[in-house]
Amino acid sequence: MAELQALHIGLEIALDKHITTLEVEVDSTEVIKLFNYAHPNCQSTMESCRSLLRRLGNPVVCHNFRQGNMLADFLAKEGSLLELNNDDHILVAAPAGARPILKADKNGETTTKSISLSTCTKLAMLGNLNIICNGVTSIDANSTTTREASSLSTTATVMF
Repeated sequence: MAELQALHIGLEIALDKHITTLEVEVDSTEVIKLFNYAHPNCQSTMESCRSLLRRLGNPVVCHNFRQGNMLADFLAKEGSLLELNNDDHILVAAPAGARPILKADKNGETTTKSISLSTCTKLAMLGNLNIICNGVTSIDANSTTTREASSLSTTATVMF
């Protein structure tokens, strides 16, 4: 799974560069689910990711929408256009196309999107911190059941 490999490589780079203040957000719900129910084909990579996370101070790995991290999406697309010959490529400065995204993020600009409440609840349980369910700023996965959450509303607004 490409997303899991990308997470693993990113954690290795963070450890190699001694980056210990770390927030890990992935836009693949499948990667988040693997932390609880690792598929046999991914077991080795998952164990390595867990080990790297422990060595990095146990940062939380949570879900975020692709739109919530447009910079990572932009950099992934740019990287796919480069011929890197499987070598790591560390940027020392943001590419010109990334600067407007960085500026918008720095200025706190947000966009919203409507999703079903059941999807909202599932994503909140996967650690997505951008969920706002029609005035409810978060759904506590430990105390709110899907049935309780669904009585709040039928749609949710996601802010990123």
